[in-house]
This record gives sequence, structure tokens and C-alpha cells, in this order.
Amino acid sequence: GVHEGNIKAISFIKGTEFLLSGGNDGIINIWDTKQQKHVGKLIGHEDRIWSLASNANSCVSGSSDGSVRLWDLERMCQLSTFSNGPNDVYAVDIDSTSSKVISGGFDRTIILYDVETDKVIRTIKEHKGAITSLCFDSTGNLAISGGKDMTIHIWDLRDSIAI
Repeated sequence: GVHEGNIKAISFIKGTEFLLSGGNDGIINIWDTKQQKHVGKLIGHEDRIWSLASNANSCVSGSSDGSVRLWDLERMCQLSTFSNGPNDVYAVDIDSTSSKVISGGFDRTIILYDVETDKVIRTIKEHKGAITSLCFDSTGNLAISGGKDMTIHIWDLRDSIAI
């Protein structure tokens, strides 16, 4: 259960005592923080994991392999893979209802995905540097992005307008 290489991302599974960790080995490890032990792993990425986010039953991961992967935490299996081409994905988030996933990375593009259809809902290309941080608000209608261009944007995802 120990990572082989640097750990790049951690995320608590909301409402639980479980922690996710990911790093250079491309594996997502699941830890029980109460019992202080390794309880499982999610395997599928082909390169380092840069970012992890989760809600109560799903998690999403972004990687140097250019993919964003959605995982079912109860069954401990992969649900979907969204391709971002050859570009590193540095930031991901999932909304509270597990219906939308957002990603950003080296190519300066924010991509909003529909989980049910596995399709891209929206692409936003406003940052002038790599996107290194992203999160949804509690409604899933707004997102905040930060990047290497030293800017923070708040987005209304219903119409891609920066507010």
C-alpha cells in the first residue's frame, strides 16, 4: 500500500474517515485514517497523478497520461475516462451530485464533462498559463480556477462567463 515515488495529491472522501492519495506511481491508494491502515487501491492511470477530488461515493483524478478518470469508491472500480489529449491534467473536481467533472492543466483549457453521457459540456480557454487549481462551488454552477498566469477566475458554468 505504500507509494513508489512522490505523493502529489490527497483528498478526504467527504463524510468519511477515508483518505485518497496519488502520486508518481499512478496509483490511487485508499487509507482508513481511524485505523491507520491501507484499505485499497485504484489502478488505471499510466503516469503520475497530479490531482484528486472526491465526494461521498465518487472520486476523480487527473494525470500526466492526459486522462481524467472517474472512480466508484464503493465498488472500487473505474467508471469513466475522459481524454485530454497528450497534456498533463493538473487540477480536477467533481460536483456534489457526481453529475459533472471539471479539469484543467498544461494546455490552459478548462473542460467541463457530463458524467452521465461521458461528453464535454463546455470548454473554456481564458487562462494565459497552465491551470493548476480548480473547484466547484456547492451548487456545481460556479467554478473557480487558478493558474500559472497568476490569475484567479470565477466562472458561471451555465454560460462560460467569467464573473
